[in-house]
Amino acid sequence: MPIRSTQSPDDILKQLNDDFIKAGKVEGHPFRIFNLSSVKTGGRSADSRMVVLRAFRAGWEFEFYTDFRSPKVQQIQKFPNISALFWDAENGLQVRVDAKTEVHYRNRVADDRWEDVPAHSRKEYAAVIPPGQKLNGPEQGHQWENEKDNTNFAVIICRAYQVRVLQLTKDGHLAVKSQRLNSEEEWQSEWIAP
Repeated sequence: MPIRSTQSPDDILKQLNDDFIKAGKVEGHPFRIFNLSSVKTGGRSADSRMVVLRAFRAGWEFEFYTDFRSPKVQQIQKFPNISALFWDAENGLQVRVDAKTEVHYRNRVADDRWEDVPAHSRKEYAAVIPPGQKLNGPEQGHQWENEKDNTNFAVIICRAYQVRVLQLTKDGHLAVKSQRLNSEEEWQSEWIAP
């Protein structure tokens, strides 16, 4: 849903929070698939990829799933701050979220989320060859270990500390920035130049 100049920055943040809660539950929602950027090992550049929003909770906490052997996990463990970019093309709405991450692997959180992973999707976390490794041919990338095993399954929980919103309109773009020092603090929101 687009934002309007008649809304307060705090109302915009609340509206987006509600939209993201829906996105974590509804396939096909424009915010369901997003661009995640982390710092490459060595700290000299960013690494971006698309991931699926698996859950979003009030308070701007969200999560996605990944193979623990993926390079992004090593990057996140070394530099836990990420940037997430969400885009709603139909409404011309861009939302950039900076967040601190927490990796859950072989613990209760990961075990609980594994129960929600559909059987047909479990093989994505059971490839014999880890993500990003060299293959002799494409067929090697389609070999799986026990698909019921969650050995490589990880959950990344992200806690937002800054949200920047850009609404594109024919009458002039709108932009809002909201930030807080940690998840215990209240958001401070303000209009900014687009």
